[in-house]
Amino acid sequence: MNRRDLIKATGLLGLPLPTLAALRPTIAIIMDDLGYRQSASYAALELNKAVTLAILPHTQHSEALATGASAFEHEVMLHLPMQAQNNKFMGPGGLSLDMAPTSIRGNVIAGFENLGGHARGFNNHMGSALTASEAHMRWVMDAAKPHCDYFIDSITTSESVALDAAKAAGLACARRDLFLDDATDELSVIERFETLLLRQRETPQVVICHPREETLDFLGRQWAWIEDHYEVVPASKVTA
Repeated sequence: MNRRDLIKATGLLGLPLPTLAALRPTIAIIMDDLGYRQSASYAALELNKAVTLAILPHTQHSEALATGASAFEHEVMLHLPMQAQNNKFMGPGGLSLDMAPTSIRGNVIAGFENLGGHARGFNNHMGSALTASEAHMRWVMDAAKPHCDYFIDSITTSESVALDAAKAAGLACARRDLFLDDATDELSVIERFETLLLRQRETPQVVICHPREETLDFLGRQWAWIEDHYEVVPASKVTA
């Protein structure tokens, strides 16, 4: 779909430019799950620098990606693996419910160190079990605070207490509003992105996506349309 078709689909084609500018909501776009798939992960570096890149620690490409992302002026986040309710494999450096506070602390610090000091914030990879535990999230936030400025709750469970724990630790924080490429429904990336225009808010919205072919193609080819309709900022700019 080209830029004109996208604008027509939202019903904004006939609006004057001042009206379009006034309609632009502020959003942060975070690309998760970087570090394993070489071609997709490095393709993310080529996206507009306003896209925040969240990198999994201790993966084959994590260190190089963090360095490259910083060089390309992307804001970098640590995408910290946490235990899910289905106990799906977390990957290296993950945090589980059976870990003691000292082990939690060690893995959190090691995750930030693996990204070479480039990560300004962090969010949870999976974590539907761990983010529901007040004690564990308190340990996570206390360990992370000296190494970053903010936390984004990916909201992988409605029972998450991660945001409250971040606030209690004095970390700036925000929560995910939309998964752009949710694999559990049949909406396309474009259709999900357009829903943001239908629910405009005064507060910034946080969009999380993944290095999938359709997503990378949309963010690469349609960036001019995105900037026409949204004020895209790094994740740090939507936290409070």
